[in-house]
Amino acid sequence: MWSPPRQLVLETASICNLQCPQCWVGLRQTKREVRLMSMDLFEKVCMEAQRYVHHVYLHLWGEPTLNKDLGKMIRRVKEFATIDLATNGLFITEELASDIALCDTISVSIDGVDQATYEKYRVGGQLSKALEGMKLLASKAVGKVGWTFVVFRDNEHQIETAAKMAAQIGVRFGAKPPAFWDV
Repeated sequence: MWSPPRQLVLETASICNLQCPQCWVGLRQTKREVRLMSMDLFEKVCMEAQRYVHHVYLHLWGEPTLNKDLGKMIRRVKEFATIDLATNGLFITEELASDIALCDTISVSIDGVDQATYEKYRVGGQLSKALEGMKLLASKAVGKVGWTFVVFRDNEHQIETAAKMAAQIGVRFGAKPPAFWDV
């Protein structure tokens, strides 16, 4: 290897509670085993990576908050790296929010300002619960939380309203295009 890796992506959960239509995990289209990363495997990876890695993404396609060890994982990675974490916000508790607040960048994916619009993309989700999760994170991780709003035809008219809501909650707002895959 010419240079050791400086960043690392760890999929702490290769499963999600939602069935988003543009997500391989949501569509159940991945060939990978559906599981939660064990703390033993996580520790082995950290032991190998900590000499080189300076930044860790604790998410990929799955929902990291489904892993009961996420708080321990965050605390372990903070010993050697900065952390980026993305979530759908549906499982945020007081305790988990305190652990997630240790991350350097936190993104909550919410794609609508009313339930009917939100559930067109976040299939199986509950908007009020996701917003409460984001508010809880914002209260614990001041200045670190961003609202990721994937724009599609059914919600593009809500961008301004969502941006205003984000300002009221105290989180950064970012609209982005959807990812399209040929699965």
